[in-house]
Amino acid sequence: MEGFFMPDLPNGSKQKSKSNTDPSGSSENEKSAEPTAAKETIRERIMREISQNPRWSEAKPSGQGFVIVGARPSSGKPAAFETLLTTLRQDEPALGNLSVTDQNWLVTALAHLIQIDQSRRVENVSGDAYCIFEVGRAYFQCLAPSFGTYLRCEAVSEKFVPEMGAILTPEKRDRLVREFGFTAPGHSKNFSQKIEVKGKDDLAYVARMAFRVLRDIYNVTDFGATKCKISIPEPAKPVSVQIHDHKN
Repeated sequence: MEGFFMPDLPNGSKQKSKSNTDPSGSSENEKSAEPTAAKETIRERIMREISQNPRWSEAKPSGQGFVIVGARPSSGKPAAFETLLTTLRQDEPALGNLSVTDQNWLVTALAHLIQIDQSRRVENVSGDAYCIFEVGRAYFQCLAPSFGTYLRCEAVSEKFVPEMGAILTPEKRDRLVREFGFTAPGHSKNFSQKIEVKGKDDLAYVARMAFRVLRDIYNVTDFGATKCKISIPEPAKPVSVQIHDHKN
């Protein structure tokens, strides 16, 4: 299942990942934050934590891309999204022929990326928003740190999900680094990179990258079978409200 991200902290130091770092390197404070259940697996811990987040939502496969549970599916692709998704960066390869399902996936992926990027602009938000695009054991995930203007993107590796070893040939590992710009697994167990976000065109670039990585690296052929998970942090209550709640 998904690993946690390793964003840069505001002071430039590195944040220890709860699942992407070797437990032997954990500090005492980090160890104290470990689950009390000694046999709780990483997957169980992740699912427990996200299930406790009231802003967590999951998109279910619809056969034509994914739709957010409880949300009204879009009746059509906004022209602005289409323009963003078809405007390639210099030297960026074309996506090729896309089915209606593929196009719907790209539009929805861009909408989710815009959502997590905009969520950090809300007043009093201190947590990090993120979304995960997955099919089977393969996934591409993006974190939007509350203090930053970039996305931390990760593509799963066999160091985190051993089954990926059968898919990630040396050629594909090399493509992730040379073609897609990822850093090979090291301190992070996944392929990772930081992408600056100055506008929606950068988010559209990430959506196209996620599509190409899932299709070209992890052999995803049916994007109607994919799922998306998205987590948006709740804004913190003003101090006066917190004091009032405490008195009550």
